[in-house]
Amino acid sequence: MSKMATIDIGTNSTRLLIAEIKNKQKIKPLVTELRTTRLGDGVDKYRYLNDEAIERTVEALKEYAELIANYQVDNVKAVATSAVRDVSNQQEFITKVRTDTGIKVEIIDGKQEANLSYLGVVKGLDCQLTDANLVLDIGGGSTELIFGTETKIKEKVSVDVGAVRMTEKSSDIKMRQELIAELLSPVLNELPIKSEMLLGVGGTITTLAAIDQQLSPYEPDKVHGYKLELPIIERILSNLRVKTINERKKVIGLQSERADIIVAGIQILLEVMNGLNMSDIIVSEADILEGLVYKSC
Repeated sequence: MSKMATIDIGTNSTRLLIAEIKNKQKIKPLVTELRTTRLGDGVDKYRYLNDEAIERTVEALKEYAELIANYQVDNVKAVATSAVRDVSNQQEFITKVRTDTGIKVEIIDGKQEANLSYLGVVKGLDCQLTDANLVLDIGGGSTELIFGTETKIKEKVSVDVGAVRMTEKSSDIKMRQELIAELLSPVLNELPIKSEMLLGVGGTITTLAAIDQQLSPYEPDKVHGYKLELPIIERILSNLRVKTINERKKVIGLQSERADIIVAGIQILLEVMNGLNMSDIIVSEADILEGLVYKSC
């Protein structure tokens, strides 16, 4: 039995998983952590990581480095996604992380991100799978759509449409919806294969499951495998869109750090579901972090 740590440095958050690997097939989570570091703050406009965002992320990674040392893991894999791959000072960030924390970060492209997310989901929800699964990963900077079977990816697309990016693009909810539709519609129309099962990962979708079940504190076991139906998602959006950010922070199940971007994330989700005529989505807690572990097995 070995231990592995995986880190996902995203546009909105920086997350850690430390897990035991059993028989190279099953993993047992030992530690999961999330810090809302908002590394992608302003990236869409300036294409540059600002100093404050870098510092927030490095501080989170220093905490993670201590945890990783305490658990004496055999392998560490850290990846950075949309925010870092879109900026001109990515090497400065990678070097600072390595110098200050000892963690080596790999920048992965959208298709690599899609592969890892799909691997994590299909391993984590193997009893829910059909021969035509579509995994939807809504991140802070990008959204990945991955179509495949239990064992093989047949099509994958990454689009620069994420909850943070769309929130920064427009504060007007109606205008933002039009922009999301403009960016996603061509992609959805070109997906060649109809899916039978929609599976979702990412903070927007797991948060919706927590809100619908009024979970406080958050309970991953109740979120994983939960079915969200379209009318429920539409009702939650209608409720949240008329609230101020401070009012949203009081909604049970909604993390306060996500209050400013949750509406944009839901708008993306509904655009995909309506565009593909899907009536529900199964929520997965397993995602790119678990995918990194399974890939190493």
